[in-house]
Amino acid sequence: MPVSGLVIVLADSNTDVLAAIRADPCCEIGEGPVHGRLPVVLETKSVAEDRAKVRWLEGLPGVALVEVAYHDFSDTTVDRQPDEGGGGTREDSEGARR
Repeated sequence: MPVSGLVIVLADSNTDVLAAIRADPCCEIGEGPVHGRLPVVLETKSVAEDRAKVRWLEGLPGVALVEVAYHDFSDTTVDRQPDEGGGGTREDSEGARR
């Protein structure tokens, strides 16, 4: 199960963005925001869902930037996309081609 530690940089003190993140069961908000930065742990069922959730967070009104502090995909198989240099090959978390 992919786990990502994120820092959401807020453009303003928009409480709607906090409510939207809190409402998502994949997101756990840490203490904050502090100085416009909000720590969030994202736990998803797949790498594709993780990517989609990060894009969703980036698109929320009031979010200036999503910084990745930590990724753990160690218990997943990653499907690499052709534009990521993998040519559609599959690699496990340790880089072994499948």
